[in-house]
Amino acid sequence: MFFARYEATLAAQKSNHSDTLKTQHELAVAYVNASKYDLAVPLYEATLAALKTDSGNDGRISLRSQFNLAYAYHWAGKIDLAVPLYEATLAAQKSKLGDNHPDTLRTQSCLAVSYGEAGTLEKAELLLKSTLDAQKLRFSESDPPTSAALPQFIHDFEELSEILLRHNKFSEAEPGLKLRLKVEERVELDDWTTGHRAYPIPAWRRDARFAQT
Repeated sequence: MFFARYEATLAAQKSNHSDTLKTQHELAVAYVNASKYDLAVPLYEATLAALKTDSGNDGRISLRSQFNLAYAYHWAGKIDLAVPLYEATLAAQKSKLGDNHPDTLRTQSCLAVSYGEAGTLEKAELLLKSTLDAQKLRFSESDPPTSAALPQFIHDFEELSEILLRHNKFSEAEPGLKLRLKVEERVELDDWTTGHRAYPIPAWRRDARFAQT
């Protein structure tokens, strides 16, 4: 019933109209949140194709749409399509937004996870470490860290610990495993996680951690 309302609206709208693109995006996000990634993919593909032909688009909207499509590919199990799209998105974001922009770091994190799932563990480890270093720099400029930045930092720390375990680097993985335990117990973080002091862990849904609406 929820999806039917969006689907009916989309069917009644004209192709490439701004309202159509908005509806396509909202329906795709709804599909992603419901883990219906195969249904989200064609909508994101159509939205991105339309945005690329829009002369009024300054590029940032296209980059968000490109990220969303890569994310949908990733979670639909199409890693071979996700990786090059993440790589292209990351290169463009670094050029337009800078290396330490939140969108850039989010894409870099997702690309690292994709590398890990594709079996290129060394590339995944190096990229995640680079992402964490950039996030720690952001924390040093913000006391306390923003609620939006902290969950990504926690997620990336956990992902790095998994990569390190797969490399049999057990001692290096230990801090990330301890962090995961603290997250599960919903207790405050230790000083070693931020280089500052303990911060309460906000609640969030892991499966929707990178949704860009």
